[in-house]
Amino acid sequence: MIKNLLLLLFLGFSLSGFAQQGSRIILEEGAAELIGAEVNGRKFNIIKGGNVRLRQDDTQMTADSVHLYRDTNSMEAFGRVRISDGDSVVIYGDYLNYEGNSGKAILRGNVQFNDMVVQLFTENLDYYRGSETAYYFEGGRLLDSVNVLTSQNGTYVMPIKQLDFYTDVVLVNPEYTLKADTLKYNTLSREAQTFGPTEIIDKEGQIIIAEEGSTYQTDLKQSQFTDGIIKTDTYELTGDVISADELRKIYKAANRVSLWSREDSVLITGKFGDYYKEQGITKVYGDAIFRKISEGDTIFMRADTLTSLEFEDGKENKIIANRNVKIFNKEFQGRADSLHYRSVDSTLYFIRDPILWTNKNQLVADQMEVTFIKDKIHEARLLNNSFVSNIDTLENFNQVKGRTMTAKFLDDQMHQILVNGNGESIFFALNDTTNQMMGMNKIECSDINVNFVDGDVVEVLFLTQPDAKFIPPHELKEPDKRLPGFEWKIDLKPTRDSIFVVTPMDSTLIKTDSLSTPKLPDSTSMDLEIIKDEKILEVEELITEETVEESTGEEKANTETGEKKKEEETEVEKKKENTKKEEGEEEKREDNLALNLDQINLKPKPQYFNW
Repeated sequence: MIKNLLLLLFLGFSLSGFAQQGSRIILEEGAAELIGAEVNGRKFNIIKGGNVRLRQDDTQMTADSVHLYRDTNSMEAFGRVRISDGDSVVIYGDYLNYEGNSGKAILRGNVQFNDMVVQLFTENLDYYRGSETAYYFEGGRLLDSVNVLTSQNGTYVMPIKQLDFYTDVVLVNPEYTLKADTLKYNTLSREAQTFGPTEIIDKEGQIIIAEEGSTYQTDLKQSQFTDGIIKTDTYELTGDVISADELRKIYKAANRVSLWSREDSVLITGKFGDYYKEQGITKVYGDAIFRKISEGDTIFMRADTLTSLEFEDGKENKIIANRNVKIFNKEFQGRADSLHYRSVDSTLYFIRDPILWTNKNQLVADQMEVTFIKDKIHEARLLNNSFVSNIDTLENFNQVKGRTMTAKFLDDQMHQILVNGNGESIFFALNDTTNQMMGMNKIECSDINVNFVDGDVVEVLFLTQPDAKFIPPHELKEPDKRLPGFEWKIDLKPTRDSIFVVTPMDSTLIKTDSLSTPKLPDSTSMDLEIIKDEKILEVEELITEETVEESTGEEKANTETGEKKKEEETEVEKKKENTKKEEGEEEKREDNLALNLDQINLKPKPQYFNW
């Protein structure tokens, strides 16, 4: 007996519930018939009467009929079995095998288990009075005030309020449906854990998948998923770890994060990601990379933070890239402080310090809008302080500057430039046969059109009266070869490798368990006159004070730099005016003759020059 007792203790069974081990099963009065029987040498009593009542301590048992084995202090009960254990547990079934010494009850057929927490329906239940533990197998259905749970196997340990479910677990809640291999739930801590592949589908159709399980704090409705995926009708967000706040509909992902937009064929990856469902906002940061995937080629973009805005009507989505933006495509490359992409018109809006390289051309301006058709550049609009440079075969820089410009493209090649306001240009004339430089044309004209073939300048059209001169090679000086503001920034041109550089990130800056309000790009980093986006204006209030202070500091520095730059340009303009005054009318006539302007009608109409 001592050996058996030690064995039971080792197996973890508490015997405190039946301290009087061996207390007899007592037949209560009222049985209609008591029959003695013997089977295979084992004697027992058959008790009939339709309402047989037995008792052991504070446990009551009833059935239609009972076989009572007094020698082993055990019994079998048949038909309309009912066990009442204490004040809270009531169990029903078709058949009962009860061992009075161990307190183990084996119930089969139409079993129903009830306590003050759950109600369980199964065909097979083993109940241990001592440890107050119920175990079911081969299928069960559990109900509480709001949930319906089914699984193949399950265990309920009542003293610690622990419920464990195994194999084909399905939990149906008014808000969601959960499927898992294993689910463990504690009603005291209100924490649920799943193990193995887990899937949650909410009432709106959003799907959350955790390949390696999850934890869920039911009272706070906060959860964490390992190897997680969140799927909506339009998006798919993945990460090694995903934290979710179901009350505020905020989801955060960490490590190997990716966001896939099915409708736009856009993939965004990074170290961390935040999804704010009610606002339709997704942020990815930490080596954030955007990919616009198409059959022809992929557009890559890198930034400190990439933010996706999903609009309620579903007709338009936007991607905002904030800080240190780089773009790479085999046909064009670019960079800017910030930009945003509109899916509805396939347009990239470059904000602050934009540069675009296409073939042998470099385009810069205060702001830039680049429109795509079938994932190829169709048009680039340069707004304020526009400057286009083109390098020829002798590494001379053809240059055009003006207030605004429109660059048109054909088959990924620059086809035409339209200059509107304050136009200035420098073009080098090359011999078609010898490829030697014949001289340089320097022209000022308010509106200019430049035409290209295979990326090379072939024609210049002046729409108003030009002020032009031709400088032969022997008279050219280095300062003459540059328009004010010219800077060839080829060293800044992104490569494909530069898009995928992995940078270290301070882990203290990111708290994956922090489900806080989103920090969006501040309004100072983008031109709202261009964006004109109610969505961005709506979320401006979420900007943090630190971000605003950082942007304000940068703007102050940029303002000081801009003022210094304007002073330098003003000085250059003064020198230029003085030089013009010193030039005689005779020299002007000679220069004009060199340009063959005597053959051109200089009335205000288009003027052409072929190089």
